[in-house]
Amino acid sequence: MSNYYYEKIKADSKKGQSLICRAMRFDGYSVDDCYGRASETKRAIERDWRRECYNLNGENFRIISHNSNFFSLAFDAGNDLYVITPSHNYIVVNAFA
Repeated sequence: MSNYYYEKIKADSKKGQSLICRAMRFDGYSVDDCYGRASETKRAIERDWRRECYNLNGENFRIISHNSNFFSLAFDAGNDLYVITPSHNYIVVNAFA
């Protein structure tokens, strides 16, 4: 059971299509790929989400955007796409159906 709250979005909705497009972007596989010297806080956040990805039998963990303060990530689990931003956690249901 996950400790995180996810907002469920239908893949065929406008928001779902937007999240699917955003998740196609690739900045790196880890915060170390994106930042010259990632902070311990960023690394800890990444570790927590990698653990969540693993617990959900997810794959294709990736950083989809970043700036000097924040980053967003995505991973796939079954037919669903998980998109994690600094302010929201989304599941795009049946994104790959």
